[in-house]
Amino acid sequence: MHRNYRADMPLSAKQRGMTAIGWLFTLAVIGVFVLATIRLLPIYMDHYAIDSSLKGIALEPEARDYGRRDILRRISNRMIVSNVDDSDFKNIEVKRLPDGRFKVNWHREPRVHFLANIDFVVVFDYEVTIPAL
Repeated sequence: MHRNYRADMPLSAKQRGMTAIGWLFTLAVIGVFVLATIRLLPIYMDHYAIDSSLKGIALEPEARDYGRRDILRRISNRMIVSNVDDSDFKNIEVKRLPDGRFKVNWHREPRVHFLANIDFVVVFDYEVTIPAL
């Protein structure tokens, strides 16, 4: 008697691997995430450079002697050195507090094109206090 092995096998043994359409769908989903990472990575690298630059300015020993212009110039110089693109300096607020310290606030909303008519907008708020004399 010749047995049909396929008929006797459990259903899970018959199903092996993904179909071509399944692979294409999986690759498309992975491709979208890879593209999003490629587009967003420079924005987050700029974010960390800006964050460390602002904290570094506040920790400088001579920061106590800085005025508003000096602070803005230091920020600008550090952005050039860090190669931060698309720095929107008009959103930087430098306020003198009643105790003589300076409070620096910077609101950034970098926008990057993703796909077709889809853009990513990422919002960052930086705040650092520079000590007084």
